[in-house]
Amino acid sequence: MLTLIKALRKDTKNKIDNAIELFNDELKESDKLTRIERYTLNRSIPYKRSRIAQVHTKLKAHYTKQLNIELEKIERLNDVPDSLPNDLTLIINFYKSKTWGYCPKGSDNYGHETSSITGCGYDKESTATASLLNQSDIIMKQLYKAKNKPRNLKQSNHDSLGYGSGYGITPSFENSVGINCHVRILEKLGYKVTQSGNDSTTILTVSNK
Repeated sequence: MLTLIKALRKDTKNKIDNAIELFNDELKESDKLTRIERYTLNRSIPYKRSRIAQVHTKLKAHYTKQLNIELEKIERLNDVPDSLPNDLTLIINFYKSKTWGYCPKGSDNYGHETSSITGCGYDKESTATASLLNQSDIIMKQLYKAKNKPRNLKQSNHDSLGYGSGYGITPSFENSVGINCHVRILEKLGYKVTQSGNDSTTILTVSNK
């Protein structure tokens, strides 16, 4: 996934440069705590000594840490198989909450689980499927490999991989977009997806074609 890695490194450099420029511009207007210090570096007071140098160094460390997390994930995904050894079966069970109505909790046959998904005003079913799919390294490897194609890196994830595939350089399955969006993404990756269940359970079976 060298193309994706190259894009991530370039994106990280741009984030660092933009953050430093924004900090410098804010500092010209006032010596009070800047938005970069408060919201990116989680500072409540400015650095007392070598403030500019410290902020620049901390910003580089902040975005480099994020980059390293992504690079470690890519390294891990590179080591997993390219195809599912067995069908991936997602099971979403709904239970009734006195506060939130019907709430889903998901699991799959590879040992992944979600917490109980509560709240209101969003699609909880696809939030459960997103959580399970994002935990599947084999599925995520195929999603990353699709994004690694040069033509896809020039487009947004939604345009190249389908609505519900995340924002930024690296893709993911988004919460609350509707389960059909996840199905279409999986089918675009080359999987066969079947849906079954009843009023209290949704079952998605993902198979190699």
